[in-house]
Amino acid sequence: MKRGLNSMGLQTRNKRRFTRYDCLFPVEIHVDTPGQVEVIMAEAKNISSGGMLLKCSTVLESFTRCHVSFQMPEWFPGASRAVEIMTAATVLHANASGLTCGLAFSQPL
Repeated sequence: MKRGLNSMGLQTRNKRRFTRYDCLFPVEIHVDTPGQVEVIMAEAKNISSGGMLLKCSTVLESFTRCHVSFQMPEWFPGASRAVEIMTAATVLHANASGLTCGLAFSQPL
């Protein structure tokens, strides 16, 4: 469809800032709550330099600030080997029925 629109002189617009890559690997979400840190297990469904889509074991609310830790796959652009990542993130959107949430990293990877 994109190729057809461009060949007709119409411009398509991609709102995403970073290219996303489908994936499947475990992620820990660390959420600070009064007096404790809650650790939620999740599974990455896609990842980009700016964030990731997760399938969660618990519903997270939009705009929740957290830290995520995971092993960056060696196939990710710019990675020469698998490396452990821990970075700050914010939940941008959450789908309670599908237990998915989209995170934006505070700093691009």
